[in-house]
Amino acid sequence: MGSYISNTGDCCDMDSQAFPGQTQFFSSPDACGSYDYNCDNQSTLHYPAQTCSALTCAIVNGACVPSAGCAGTGCKVQNNLCVTSANAAACGAPINATFQLCAFLGPIVCQPMTENDTVQSCL
Repeated sequence: MGSYISNTGDCCDMDSQAFPGQTQFFSSPDACGSYDYNCDNQSTLHYPAQTCSALTCAIVNGACVPSAGCAGTGCKVQNNLCVTSANAAACGAPINATFQLCAFLGPIVCQPMTENDTVQSCL
């Protein structure tokens, strides 16, 4: 029967990555041309417009981890990473963002590493 998948609430039968409950973000549209991968009738920006305080890092139990910072509305540390600033680019568009990640520089120096710019991914 082609690529039809019988699932109430499914929003793109042609794309196995688009389904209710999907939590992964994508930087390209699904097979139906939408960024609504979790079938909630909206495209959720992975990096919304925000400004957060700088991340500070510390060595805890041998790991370089966030110890403070990343504060502000909508700001959070996820997977040891803080998006300290971002503009609200459209899904799939280049985004001007600053990401900070705690990392070791040499054997005993633990500090934030800064990366800039990516493509806006959506859910």
